Amino acid sequence: MPEFQVIVVNPKRCSDCESCMTVCAFVHERDYIPLERRVVGTRQRIELEWAISCDLCKGAKEDYLDPEIGKQPQCIPACPNQAIFIGTIDSLENESRIDAIKRVFNQKS
Repeated sequence: MPEFQVIVVNPKRCSDCESCMTVCAFVHERDYIPLERRVVGTRQRIELEWAISCDLCKGAKEDYLDPEIGKQPQCIPACPNQAIFIGTIDSLENESRIDAIKRVFNQKS
């Protein structure tokens, strides 16, 4: 079964500093988007988790990536509270990454 990676935020650890979104806007050369507008779904496991819309820095500008991190998502080390991590979810046959995320994380209304 194919797997997809997803950026997950633990809202209990998040202090709303939005360092992650500032770094995201910088490495992608795009407008700043507040974290709350990037949440595509939530799920309850041990604690509440948010999935955020993200390309895992695949569309980031090479010149702006931290060479110590490489092509890994730049938001993870930018978070002072370690509230962000990469999760892995299973997908169903012929399911897109975003559809799998919306299925696993109840789609935000």
